[in-house]
Amino acid sequence: MKVIIERVGRIGEIVNIEQGDGGTVNLCGPSRPQAAARVPVAPVAPEPAVGADEALRDLLVSIFDASRLREWLTFRGDAALLQRLPNVQTAPLSLLCFELVALQRRAGGLNEGFFSDLLVAFPGRAHDISRVRERVIAAP
Repeated sequence: MKVIIERVGRIGEIVNIEQGDGGTVNLCGPSRPQAAARVPVAPVAPEPAVGADEALRDLLVSIFDASRLREWLTFRGDAALLQRLPNVQTAPLSLLCFELVALQRRAGGLNEGFFSDLLVAFPGRAHDISRVRERVIAAP
């Protein structure tokens, strides 16, 4: 892929900066682009991917509201977990999901059973749940 960035060089001079192959940059002036200087540059690191737990939290926030989360945890028989969460009636859903994932991670509860129960409750989100499941199960 070729990236071209234009900027103002000396007063009124436009300089093109083109990313070349092999981690170099071609600096081209407006009058003599063929006399470009090749300058080595460090490769740009990609932005870090969202971690597995963050992806799970985002998924939970997208499929639950606080009362439905409480019902789902009750259905799963996680009454003790419900007591360890912040007040489900008043806490923001994002905080509830953050705490739920953290508690489940520590207790070893982010397993196939957890994701199977999600799939039963939300079959229309099977693709999203499966994608996140693969990341979470593979995470240390």
